[in-house]
Amino acid sequence: AGDGAAEMAVFGFVPPVDLRDRQKVVAEGQWRIENLAAGKYTLVADAAGHATAFETFEIAAADVTVNLQLTTKKDFPIRVLSLDDKPIRNAAIVAESTGKKLFDMPVHCGRTKADGRLVIAKLAADTVRVSADHPRWGVVHGEAKLGEELVLRMQPPGSLHGILTENGKPPEPGKYTIAV
Repeated sequence: AGDGAAEMAVFGFVPPVDLRDRQKVVAEGQWRIENLAAGKYTLVADAAGHATAFETFEIAAADVTVNLQLTTKKDFPIRVLSLDDKPIRNAAIVAESTGKKLFDMPVHCGRTKADGRLVIAKLAADTVRVSADHPRWGVVHGEAKLGEELVLRMQPPGSLHGILTENGKPPEPGKYTIAV
């Protein structure tokens, strides 16, 4: 389903359409999908070695033809390091492609290995906004460009200590809100 419904299906809010008994091979690389009710749909194609392709369309009173062009998968190598260049393992990597995208939110791509590396694949973009999140190190963001390794450097956690005073005395409880 379209207009955000592809996201809804992934998260279990809208059931995806089971195509096993509805699709018939017409020719090499061509299928006919039958018995779909009128409505909005998003067709998603995922093939080995290719970026995920998708197209949103609407079925009204007549058949609809949808052409999906698969492109070669694009790899975005990511490396997460500490400030002293030590790899950070198990950082959760999320990415969001620029331009036309299947989801209007970042997609979880996996976790870094012991060498601090992960390759983001299957996003159809030339640049990808990437975030690395680790419970010990916090969050860091960057932009990965096609053909370049993105190195994200995480800083060690810190703390902030202080005392709030008003004219040298503790303020009345609840008078101030402090945000960092």
